[in-house]
Amino acid sequence: MGSPGKDKVRWRLPVRPNDSVQGHAKVISARVLETKPDRGVVSIWYRMLNQNAQDVANYATLQILQRRTAANM
Repeated sequence: MGSPGKDKVRWRLPVRPNDSVQGHAKVISARVLETKPDRGVVSIWYRMLNQNAQDVANYATLQILQRRTAANM
């Protein structure tokens, strides 16, 4: 649905042509929006690794997501 932005963006190493990059995400926290209970706010930490498993970038973000009911899973 949206994102208020990114925080703590860090570029650790350059990414060059022909590099392979893979992303990993970890949910840090999640909560229901009090004013709109059909939506939630999730804090996610992203980490990007190159082909040598070196940390090339990482950042945190807040994501506003639509919630699903158990029947819709």
